[in-house]
Amino acid sequence: MKWSIYKEKLRRSPDNKLHEEIGLWDNFPILFRGSYDLVRKKLLEHRSFRQLDPDNDDSHSRIKEIRDYSEWLEYVLGTVVLGLRNETSNLGTIGDKTYDSAFREIIIPQEKTYTGAIMMHPYQIRKLPTVNWIRVMANCLEQVVDNVLIPNNIPFCLHRTFYYNTELETQDYSTIVFWPDAENEQVMRKLKGALRQ
Repeated sequence: MKWSIYKEKLRRSPDNKLHEEIGLWDNFPILFRGSYDLVRKKLLEHRSFRQLDPDNDDSHSRIKEIRDYSEWLEYVLGTVVLGLRNETSNLGTIGDKTYDSAFREIIIPQEKTYTGAIMMHPYQIRKLPTVNWIRVMANCLEQVVDNVLIPNNIPFCLHRTFYYNTELETQDYSTIVFWPDAENEQVMRKLKGALRQ
């Protein structure tokens, strides 16, 4: 799916449908292909992000102690923290759903074609008042993509945006967001279980 289409869905979907319909949730990764140092630099140069204040960590596990991440940033408006990773291993396990073999064959290998990841979590003590945490995640995602990745020509993939149809017990991989990889997008549309064009 094109980023522009996904972004429109982000904006139109009610908060209670952001997870079910477009895959946004806690532990949401943005895979990127490019220089980790450039991504870090551009995030810190943008007014929406800064280094995480250790006293602003609301996670149950004290996220600063997790060694999988090179650095932690916070979304200036509140609620969201970003974990920066200089690699993409071990991002493929999601929740408690049972996923089909295409998930193991397609989603997990996607991680290997990218060089780093930005993992989003709603773990700040300072919350954006009156705004649901998942809506803040959606706004933060837009800031990262539109103000950091695309302007700096950094290819990215939102590989957890696939739609899971609980009634049919199928995944629609055509909803995975790639930028600017149109070829990958076409491959996803041809997969068994792709429900929407």
